[in-house]
Amino acid sequence: MDQRAARVDTSLAGDSIHFGDDNLQPPPPELLKALFQRQIGPALTGKRLFLAEFSVSVFDPAVYVDPNNLYNAASSVPGGYAAAPLAGLLIHGIERMRSEKIVRVRIEGKVAGHDEFRTVVSDRYRGRVTEENIQASILRALDQAVAEVRRTLAAAAPALPIPANQEVPK
Repeated sequence: MDQRAARVDTSLAGDSIHFGDDNLQPPPPELLKALFQRQIGPALTGKRLFLAEFSVSVFDPAVYVDPNNLYNAASSVPGGYAAAPLAGLLIHGIERMRSEKIVRVRIEGKVAGHDEFRTVVSDRYRGRVTEENIQASILRALDQAVAEVRRTLAAAAPALPIPANQEVPK
């Protein structure tokens, strides 16, 4: 799957909007490098960082207006058939605003000589997904990625020997 170009996948379930490097600023590799240097700094000195995946997508579920229910409602009101097309559009718009959209951010990589790191954030938003919603989800994923890399580096750090004449702190 090419992560570098944006695309939209449409199915009966809804639309999946995939953001690529072409519509994320700054580009994910630069963003991750700058963030890791700023937040982890010296612990990464001399280590190579590999970014295997940085994906951002929004799932917008399809909504349907049941034509039978619309027909039954229109037939129960005088002049309802004349208003049915407009009512159908209005109901469809309301249902789209009520539906939950899912923003998913996945970051995977490896710090050379250490274990891989992986983080997935899946946030739900009602109504229209805004740029601020997407940024908030990306920031959560980045924070988790930083924490994961810190844990990976700490686990790989050599333990300091304890002199024979000292107790291990409890």
